[in-house]
Amino acid sequence: MLPNRAFNLTFLILAINFFVLGLLSTIIGVSIPEIKADFQINNEQAGALFVYWSAGFFIGAFFGGKAFYVLNIKALFIVVSLASITCLSVLYATDNIIVFGIVSFLLSSFLSTLLTAGHAVAARINSRNKAATISILDFTVSMGNLATPLLINFVYRSNVELFDWRSIFALSGILLLISVILVLANRFDSFKLDKEDTFTRGAGYLRVIFTPVFFSFMVACFFMQAVEWGHIVWFVTYASEGLQLTANEAREVFTYFLGGMVIARFLNGVYLARRFKPSLLLITMLVSATVASFIILTVADVMLLSIFNFAFGFGYGAVFPLLLGLSMDVEPRYSALLSGIGLMAGTIGAQIASYLIGFLSENVSINYAYGYVFFSMAALLMSSLLFIGLQIRASRLSADPETRIAKPEAAEG
Repeated sequence: MLPNRAFNLTFLILAINFFVLGLLSTIIGVSIPEIKADFQINNEQAGALFVYWSAGFFIGAFFGGKAFYVLNIKALFIVVSLASITCLSVLYATDNIIVFGIVSFLLSSFLSTLLTAGHAVAARINSRNKAATISILDFTVSMGNLATPLLINFVYRSNVELFDWRSIFALSGILLLISVILVLANRFDSFKLDKEDTFTRGAGYLRVIFTPVFFSFMVACFFMQAVEWGHIVWFVTYASEGLQLTANEAREVFTYFLGGMVIARFLNGVYLARRFKPSLLLITMLVSATVASFIILTVADVMLLSIFNFAFGFGYGAVFPLLLGLSMDVEPRYSALLSGIGLMAGTIGAQIASYLIGFLSENVSINYAYGYVFFSMAALLMSSLLFIGLQIRASRLSADPETRIAKPEAAEG
């Protein structure tokens, strides 16, 4: 634990970065109608556009998980934030879809690096309850997720010609600049590596992944992001084209999903993760999310869609903080590597979900294609049950120094 002043400043820096990630990670999904009109592309091409973002996220997670242990963390935050601001400036101005895709790839890689390093810093500044701290930070991601459709709807309803969906890029750049200033002003040791961190420099992804508990964690993260990004990227399109809602109605219904995520992560951070056993809490939320995701496929009424989008978001919202916190409890030294593994696996799941739903919607129907979200949710439930069983066993073994999992000196990759 850090002194209160150092903790607060570090937490604020991380919260700003996580909020920006939330703003930007939903902009493609909620703005697909506008993006298709601006760039003259179809649903399949829009799905491919998201693949650029996902591929960058994968690269950033890979290097971020390693960079945390070998680079100066303070310098890493500054340089990557400034690079992100540059990318945002290009995205705000360009009318070329190829440039948009390439720069989206670069931006997502930078943001993923910040997220991976941020998870590791968050786990260290409050080592007593990692899941709670990560939940609060992921709450700020959800706040960004929730803000994007609300801001875009506000922009178009205000009829101010100066603003459009790209205004999110300008806002994100301003926030990242504030973050850089705060990092420069931070004279505390929040961004310095501990001995525990430097001891892990020899650790590699392959050695960790081939441990059963972390392999099951990786599989769960694959389906987790397939669920989230399948819904985030395609629900607005599903509701507007498949259920014949207007674009604004679809975005408003979608905000209930994001609102559920926000509330779940906030409650998990301030109360639930401190009051209940994390594994039991995870199972309960996954079951409720699975039921809600199925019901969404069976209704077309705006009110019912709103109610079950909220239930879906509430059940799903705290899944990643709980999964990541439980995995870090097995091997706290591997916090950045585990965050990187989760994000990389999730990125692959997100890529597949985004492109597959786009392909099926273009060649079959969006109503049929959107069903992939429920399939992924059911698979997430099953893989998480396996992970919990292995995590309980691994936690007992890791308590014994003679049976530590994936010793760093033997790690590869």
